[in-house]
Amino acid sequence: MGKDYYAILGVSKDAKENDIKKAYKKQAMKWHPDKNPDNQEEAEKKFKELAEAYDVISDPQKRAIYDQYGEEGLKGQAPGGGGAPGGFRYEFSGDPNEIFSSFFKSFRGGGFDDDDMGGFAFGSGFPGGGSNMFMGMGPMGGMGPMGMNGVMGGMGGGKRPFTSDVRCTLEELFAGTTKKLKITRQCQTASREREHVFEVQVRPGWKAGTKLTFPGEGDEYAPGKFQDVVLVIKEKPHATFRRDGHNLVVNARCSLADALCGFKAAHTPPSPH
Repeated sequence: MGKDYYAILGVSKDAKENDIKKAYKKQAMKWHPDKNPDNQEEAEKKFKELAEAYDVISDPQKRAIYDQYGEEGLKGQAPGGGGAPGGFRYEFSGDPNEIFSSFFKSFRGGGFDDDDMGGFAFGSGFPGGGSNMFMGMGPMGGMGPMGMNGVMGGMGGGKRPFTSDVRCTLEELFAGTTKKLKITRQCQTASREREHVFEVQVRPGWKAGTKLTFPGEGDEYAPGKFQDVVLVIKEKPHATFRRDGHNLVVNARCSLADALCGFKAAHTPPSPH
């Protein structure tokens, strides 16, 4: 039995576009992993299911195929290898966080206000704060090694967002910090500074993989069209501790006698001072 995308979103099969958007917004806000720190594994699963359901039901072509052939037919997994006509085969490969980000960015300037966001207000209230920052669910590769307070050369890359890493120590992620990053961007027609400094407010408790999206702050790849800049939090290796979710793990070497009889090992936790 395939997934019931309508049930996942909590809408009827004849739901209109606006109903689908409202349902996705409500459920995504409820199950966003950063709003469920004590139930993160289930929240991430639900959040991904919601993203897939919305990706299908909000697209007229995918929705029509799904309505007729179900999930198996949509993905070409129907009994006997059957699927949608024309060899159409769907596979969800999107980033749930990017779908969430794009969904809310489409309403900037109208549609939703800060109260609608339930604590995820653009520019300040969203976990991560800053300008359109969205928590990530996995790391993204950078554009090569780069230190903070350094300079990124001409970014290039056309429509694709420019992505770079923001490397933080375990102590900085524990206490929070401010990172500054200077970029040099290409301009064709726009009258703006070629150099731009991003000030990243790293909040206590952030994890590796947190994404910060700055719309339109990159290269001008076509007249009046600009790249987004995506900064991704990376955690520098610590000499003693390794982070595992909300826990710190340390590997302690001991003798066989200590292992059999028990022993105490003292370790000073990370401190910003």
